[in-house]
Amino acid sequence: MFSAREIAKRDAEKDELMTALSRSCEEVTSLRTQVSIESSERALRIQQLEDEVMSLRHDLEDRD
Repeated sequence: MFSAREIAKRDAEKDELMTALSRSCEEVTSLRTQVSIESSERALRIQQLEDEVMSLRHDLEDRD
């Protein structure tokens, strides 16, 4: 059998691990959100550049 002291020690260790796990999950969620935002920003920038290229292409064609 485990003594009350051993059980309390294990419970404290479990609580520490659960806290660390919770923090890690929060960090992963934060990083996923950051990556999603950065990805959206890149996609928007790519679209803007593509639109600019098309506009310049049309301008060049109109000059011919």
